[in-house]
Amino acid sequence: MSCVEKNRNSIWTYAALLVLVGLFLVGGGCMANAPVVEDSVTTWSEGVQVTWSFQEGRFWDSIERAQETEVANEPAHGLVVPHHELASDVIARAFKTVEDQQVQRVIVIGPNHEERGTAKVISGIVDWTVNGQRVETDRNAVGQLQRANVVTLDESVLVQEHAIGTLTPYIAHTWSDAQVVPLVVSARLDLEGALALGQELSGLLEEDMLLIASIDFSHYLPLE
Repeated sequence: MSCVEKNRNSIWTYAALLVLVGLFLVGGGCMANAPVVEDSVTTWSEGVQVTWSFQEGRFWDSIERAQETEVANEPAHGLVVPHHELASDVIARAFKTVEDQQVQRVIVIGPNHEERGTAKVISGIVDWTVNGQRVETDRNAVGQLQRANVVTLDESVLVQEHAIGTLTPYIAHTWSDAQVVPLVVSARLDLEGALALGQELSGLLEEDMLLIASIDFSHYLPLE
């Protein structure tokens, strides 16, 4: 029995905990009181690319400063990282630790900061363009989650969410051929919904997969 097979029954619980604890309890100060913004659902056709604007100078500086970060000796299947450009050094160091891994699928779970749309978990099929480089969405994986009724496609929400967009330059830089499964999660998602999402994510588990919890950590604590 492979390592993937042994862990398949437990990875969905891990994913659900990332959703509930990482996104809501830690990042709750940003989301808890946000109103629901009922945008119209917009599903774009395959092949559409969204250009994510980011501070290139800050990005490349963070990449350079992360060069001394020690690379992990063992493969990781999960990362917990912030998603604000002010924390670019932290993001860059996290990606540096796993850069030697062969990653083909990156699942990014982040909060719906503005509570846009009406769905509790939102994804999409658009590709991203960062610094002239294309980051493809794993449409097969997104389609699998959609057929299981655990995500709703709504690009009008997805393309505005910095919890996803901020990490795309780091994904493109670290694994140029990796595909992304973007998931934007509402604070209204309950335990049952989180467990259902986690269980479906377990079906996407492969040796070359990385699950990223893109969270706020805290906006208020001092650096110490």
